[in-house]
Amino acid sequence: TKMEEEFIFIPDRSLEEVKVDLSSPSIQLDEKNIGAAGIKKLALSIQKNETIKVLDLSGNALGDKAASDIKKVIHECPNLEQISLASNDLSQKSAATILREAINCSNLEVVNF
Repeated sequence: TKMEEEFIFIPDRSLEEVKVDLSSPSIQLDEKNIGAAGIKKLALSIQKNETIKVLDLSGNALGDKAASDIKKVIHECPNLEQISLASNDLSQKSAATILREAINCSNLEVVNF
């Protein structure tokens, strides 16, 4: 059976909404200006999503506040193969925290900071 499309709307910092299809294997949220609040909504919306394989969150100025929500997204996507977090103002400490979660994701091959 085909998985039903599941959309969520993440507000960006200008309060525009970014539509995200959680049934897609590739989610491209690069340069969408979603900030820490946007990644928090994504983390709360994803529940054991086995479809997502590629997640691009680069260029969103997520900052260190978003580290725990990024970890939750990785945890909830067991088939994730690649995540891009470049240009997000993450400290080395936050990057290390995220990498500790990434190690537990057996399919995750690429983590880009």
